[in-house]
Amino acid sequence: MKKITLLILTSCFLSLGFSDNHFPNAFSMEALQCKFTQGNDMGDVKRVISQWKGNADKNFSLPYNAWVLTPLYTSTEDVDFDFAWIGFAENAASMGRIQDEWLATGADTIGAKWAKVTDCTGQALYGVIEARAPKTSF
Repeated sequence: MKKITLLILTSCFLSLGFSDNHFPNAFSMEALQCKFTQGNDMGDVKRVISQWKGNADKNFSLPYNAWVLTPLYTSTEDVDFDFAWIGFAENAASMGRIQDEWLATGADTIGAKWAKVTDCTGQALYGVIEARAPKTSF
């Protein structure tokens, strides 16, 4: 009986975290941490990104947003890369489909150019929940 009472009380309080009747926006995010290969810089990376954008516009069947992050100041102990790439899709299934479309349409050609100008040590996939939306757009 104590377990049932505890279960009922616990379930009564679970919804308080979302008391305005909606869950926060959730997305899937991929991240790459990259260095420039010898003799290359952000201009070279941007030229490849331009080709990637054309391929994405033509071949991605689902929404995908991407950003390039360039550090303004860093400590080398914490940040050992020149730039980061982050890309967002609606959910993990959408991200998987977008990755499949990339592999089928651009990874061999544009991906090879990317590999010539960058050294990206790894790729990670994250689940992202919006912690706070701005009150006004910026």
